[in-house]
Amino acid sequence: MDDRVAWTHVSIPERVMKGETVDNWYPLSGKLGDEKEGTINLVLSFSVCLSTLVIQQVYTINAD
Repeated sequence: MDDRVAWTHVSIPERVMKGETVDNWYPLSGKLGDEKEGTINLVLSFSVCLSTLVIQQVYTINAD
């Protein structure tokens, strides 16, 4: 048995992967039929997080 109330398929727009924010409404499908269950608003954004740079220092001590 399918317990979903409503669903939709959303493809991530290429603009999102280029750093833009996309604000779109998507129709929902369900028991009432395709795209007849209402809509959902999705705001999609993507950003790259810079990783922390770890610097290792090595010291050499000459004992004469």
